[in-house]
Amino acid sequence: MTSLDTVTSILRHTRPLLSSDVPWISSNITDLKSQLHDLDNLALSAAATTVDNDSRHTIQRQLEMHKAALAPIGRLPPDVLLEIFLFCMPDPNEDATHTSCDARGIRWVLSHACSFWRHIVLTCPSMWSTVVIQPPFGKHAVSTLERHLHLSGSLPLNVAVLLSGSDTTYDLSIRRLISKHSRRWRFLDMRMPKIRVETIFSEIGRGALPLLEEVSLECDVSPLSESNLQLDPMQATLVVLLGHGPKNTHRTWFLDSPFLRRVCLLVCPGSGISMHPNVTHYSAIHFHSDGLESILERDQLVELNMIDLDPIHLSLPPITHQNIQNLRTPAVSLENLDMPQLLELTIDDEDLTPMLDSPIAAAHTDYLMAFLHRSKCKLRNLHIYDLSITTDKRLLTDVFPSLASTIKSVGLSIHPIDAQELVVEMFTRFTRSETSVGLVPNLEALDLSLPESETVVLTPQARDAIFGMVNSRRNTEWAKVWKAPLLKEFRFDSDNKTYMAELRDLCLNDLEKGGLRILKPTRSAWLLWQGPWLDRENWV
Repeated sequence: MTSLDTVTSILRHTRPLLSSDVPWISSNITDLKSQLHDLDNLALSAAATTVDNDSRHTIQRQLEMHKAALAPIGRLPPDVLLEIFLFCMPDPNEDATHTSCDARGIRWVLSHACSFWRHIVLTCPSMWSTVVIQPPFGKHAVSTLERHLHLSGSLPLNVAVLLSGSDTTYDLSIRRLISKHSRRWRFLDMRMPKIRVETIFSEIGRGALPLLEEVSLECDVSPLSESNLQLDPMQATLVVLLGHGPKNTHRTWFLDSPFLRRVCLLVCPGSGISMHPNVTHYSAIHFHSDGLESILERDQLVELNMIDLDPIHLSLPPITHQNIQNLRTPAVSLENLDMPQLLELTIDDEDLTPMLDSPIAAAHTDYLMAFLHRSKCKLRNLHIYDLSITTDKRLLTDVFPSLASTIKSVGLSIHPIDAQELVVEMFTRFTRSETSVGLVPNLEALDLSLPESETVVLTPQARDAIFGMVNSRRNTEWAKVWKAPLLKEFRFDSDNKTYMAELRDLCLNDLEKGGLRILKPTRSAWLLWQGPWLDRENWV
């Protein structure tokens, strides 16, 4: 075997690189460089016409092969390379082009680098256990997805299916293909028109989701034309639109999923989707009294997210739940609830700015105060994105003082114009100094949100009060004096990108350099396989 054959074997990983190989390969590299140098000199001489370009190309190629044989990356074992490849996988939340239906994806690119890499990529199912299906679909979309699923072996799958009402070219074939692997679904995130969701689960049937641990369904509730969908006549006859079927329709898709713990249903009211009794995290929209009361009968729940409520039809009897630790809800639901084990409370509500001085707005703070008094819970995190509460002075005088010993994370929506004086007063009272530990002394995380507008900015007085307070909570000397923690995390949410850039230059960059973790603005949509769950957010 010649030295070039040996180098070729090393590059193809049919023979390992030995320590005894390094000297002679290095010597060959020196000789090949010398030959190239001689050819270059010859090209500059009068005999340039006699230079054999084919010979130069051959020498150059051999030089590259010898160098590659000694390259450090060539000595990495397969398991290390696999970890590197997995690290290179794009986050589908960041890369909108990431799809398992496109043969130009990073996995396929890595498989074409060399035979050794190809072997690693194509024989490691963990490289293929994440399946993202979203348009646009090329003509090879179905065959590419089929190959992707085959390469995932028998591993449990993280599946995301993101379809709009117009993606019909390969829609039926893709849906049927992914449905064939339903027994391996572990995390499922579906965002598509409701008629497609119904069709998929009708085809799967009950008992076909034995490994499912988490599901998130987000259905488009806009009217759809069945003529636009690729359904055969039998399917079109059998399909019952979510939320518009018979009143007593119960969809038992998830009843036989014993590992299912998290369920997020962003679907029409009245969908009749039954859950396995082991579910511990539940999130849904458009609650009515009967639906909410039924959910609260589940003793095993530890987290409940009520994304939206119907206050007109919401009339609950007094309900005590002993196990819920995380609750996201509009304030109106708190009126008759008692949750003594609650650790995190997030209050979300629509912008009530036009009626901040109305009795309705004042009642929201009443609900909160009565709930805290009744539950006697020791909250660690309190996030209030309801201007009717954050512009009520009782938040400062009653709510925060009653929770001062336990609260570590605070989130607030602020109104910097109509409530400027209150904003200044609030953050002045939060400010730490030599003579005051500040309101909520154990604060470690702070989230502030401006109203959803691209023009709203802080007044200079409000800005100075907020960032003066943040700086005071980063003062190590005052923290030692009061034996209190430093502020560790800070998020400032605003739709005004220009203003956010100004704030970064003015103060946020310096705070970050000083060690404060500056969190990114809240996303407009939840991350795939992440959901709205409070116990996964970046809070203490």
